Amino acid sequence: MALNGSVDELFRQKTLSEIHAVLKQTRADVESKKQDLRELVGDHYRSVLESSDHIRAMSDAAAKLAVGADRIDELLASMRTLASSPPAFRSFEPSPEEQHKSEEVDREYRVGLHVMQLLEVPETVRGHLAAHEFAQAARFALVDASAMQ
Repeated sequence: MALNGSVDELFRQKTLSEIHAVLKQTRADVESKKQDLRELVGDHYRSVLESSDHIRAMSDAAAKLAVGADRIDELLASMRTLASSPPAFRSFEPSPEEQHKSEEVDREYRVGLHVMQLLEVPETVRGHLAAHEFAQAARFALVDASAMQ
């Protein structure tokens, strides 16, 4: 029961019981609007809390990813260092035991080189793609990389 007139006109046109009814209805409308506002604020507050939880989880995941990427960089650097200085071979004839040990070291070295080449495949493909060398990127990804395996 909304009234567009002033309070004075209300008292002139309505009886006291009608004015009490208008007052009661107005108070009920105010309380209803307050409750609606509380619910709206509460919903937004919960939404903000959920968003902050998601943001925190994304931040944690990004930090873990950065640590993992740093560790991979360290491992690649150590593999490059090992690859740049292969084990030295002796000029004299080794004993069968030394020869077996040397073959194991050589095998481990070749496996390490192979792993390093396989780890560099995505980087090489991205480089070709960045240079718009799509055919070479596809050839490397499909032919050269599969030949390495």
